[in-house]
Amino acid sequence: MAKLITFSHFFLLFLLVSAVSMVPVAHARRLCTVELDPNGCILQACQWQCFQQHHGIGQCAHFGSQNYHCICVYFCL
Repeated sequence: MAKLITFSHFFLLFLLVSAVSMVPVAHARRLCTVELDPNGCILQACQWQCFQQHHGIGQCAHFGSQNYHCICVYFCL
C-alpha cells in the first residue's frame, strides 16, 4: 500500500511539474483588427490583402452604412 501511495505522489508531482513547465510556451495572443478598405469590399481581394499584409483573415463587414468594409483580423503582439 505504501508503494502505491508513493507512486501516486510521484505521478501527481510529475503532472504538476509538466503543467507548470508548459505555461511559458502557451503565450496568450491578442486579436487585432484593422479596416483595410472603408469604401467597398470584394471578399477575395479583402482576404488576399489581409493575408499579404498581416497574415490574417479578411472579411466583409456592414456597419450601418450602405457599403461593406474590408476588415482584417489577425494575431498581434
